[in-house]
Amino acid sequence: MISLSTETNLSPFEVWSIYTSMCLHFKKGSSYDAFKFNFKGPRLKKETFLAHKNRYEFEKLARAFPKKNDLILYFLSNILQDKCWINNMSRNIYDEYLGSIQSMQYTFKGDMNVLREHCANFDDAFAPRCAGEIPVIYKLYQANAICLNSLVVLDYLIQYTSTIGKNFNDPLGILSDITHKIIKYKPFLRSEMNAEKYKNIVISLFTTVNK
Repeated sequence: MISLSTETNLSPFEVWSIYTSMCLHFKKGSSYDAFKFNFKGPRLKKETFLAHKNRYEFEKLARAFPKKNDLILYFLSNILQDKCWINNMSRNIYDEYLGSIQSMQYTFKGDMNVLREHCANFDDAFAPRCAGEIPVIYKLYQANAICLNSLVVLDYLIQYTSTIGKNFNDPLGILSDITHKIIKYKPFLRSEMNAEKYKNIVISLFTTVNK
């Protein structure tokens, strides 16, 4: 399981600080790096927290998640589902996320099979089918045919986010939103990466296609 911190017994103020840091980390256009600042929100004051209208929610989370690592994953799982407001976050989303991490390698293999069914070769996954469309891999993600974890694993393997959609006209920001989420999420999966195993899955599937 993802390991980010061994700290325990967080105060409600610290919970708010972690929440703030996570929101800033994933905010589009923000350069804030939660890892660099150890998941501490910038320039937060206890007086502001005491007057916060959702202070009770952070107090509840301090009791429910005494371990910092678990709390970070709780916020992460919900933010990845675009549940960024504290009152919209759910324990069910957190539990489902933990399950997705436990089955990540199995799911990745299934997702690569889906990718293979839609692409004549591996490189086709990162190109649009026709002018004006987003790349195939993003279309499949939008359709819930492949998951975000698999997109991140592939970026660890080939760093495609640095070039994908380079000449794509993206007025609605669809491509850039997905790419942003992948890049910001990527460091959270660092401890789960076994690049050799994932690379072998890709090689095995895409070198046997049509045989």
